Amino acid sequence: MFKSFGHTYVLLPFSAPRQCNICGYTGKFGHAGLYCIRPDAICMSCRSTDRERLFVLYLQKWQWAPEGKSILHFAAELNLVDRLRPRADHYTSADLFMASADVACNIENIDCEDRQFDAVVCFHVLEHVDTPKALRELRGCSDPVERRF
Repeated sequence: MFKSFGHTYVLLPFSAPRQCNICGYTGKFGHAGLYCIRPDAICMSCRSTDRERLFVLYLQKWQWAPEGKSILHFAAELNLVDRLRPRADHYTSADLFMASADVACNIENIDCEDRQFDAVVCFHVLEHVDTPKALRELRGCSDPVERRF
């Protein structure tokens, strides 16, 4: 057990060295989850989660580029903000509680024009809200031809 960034991490015996595709760190990763532990989920260098690293792999494999796109990003993860904001034509981070967000916004009641955004990025949010209502809002504010992540 050890502490990093104010959090306590446990290295279970089956942890194996991994490489982070976001920061390049190679070594043991921390586990995430309170009720269902996800082994090797957190990079001990950049603190990216397994979901963030998977999204970055998706962007690389499918060569989806934010250039020329307008992106709405709920509960913006810093590792993804660093990859999306500098390259997007228009990038907006949204969160109901995070002071660093560009817009204070409830995902169940998004105040924007229809199809204002080309893409929507949203991780770790839908399980905390009225999902059907939030999905209707996301569908209304994003281009149906583009992507919702």
